[in-house]
Amino acid sequence: MAGDNKGKEAALVVGAGGVGALIYALLAKKEGVVPPPGEVIFHLDDETREALANILALLSTNNEYLAQIAAKEIGVLANKPALMTGQKNVTTAGTAVRLPDVVIPDGFKVVVMAKPTNTGYIYLGASKVAAEDSSTYFNRLEAGDSITLQITTLKLVFINSSVDGEGITWIVEQ
Repeated sequence: MAGDNKGKEAALVVGAGGVGALIYALLAKKEGVVPPPGEVIFHLDDETREALANILALLSTNNEYLAQIAAKEIGVLANKPALMTGQKNVTTAGTAVRLPDVVIPDGFKVVVMAKPTNTGYIYLGASKVAAEDSSTYFNRLEAGDSITLQITTLKLVFINSSVDGEGITWIVEQ
């Protein structure tokens, strides 16, 4: 069983919270008898003993991987070690510009805020054409307004402005 990758993967996916259930299921396998909760079984067959030893070894050596699985499967996100910020201006009002290629980690969001010093509006779109078309762009951010986006990269966003030289600032955890 030690070389069985499926067993290793299963043990990892179960995670720390499900280890008790897995152990209980392994114990119940013995002769089809399910021990009552709280009852200790002292005699385990070799296969069960080896399976439990493998689970414990995997848990002790894969804590970081288990945390990543938990983050994806049950929505618990680990804190990020850094953050990134930036700014982007629209040189000519009415001519949209693309935001930079900044990756947004899975489960995290980017905050895009119209600069507090703006005197006009900022428009957002999923393309240059959309950010320039009043029938398709996000209907404006005023100075200091913000929007939070859960996207894969900042470059998916185009901005436009109603006044030359105005723009946005953004922040994302990295």
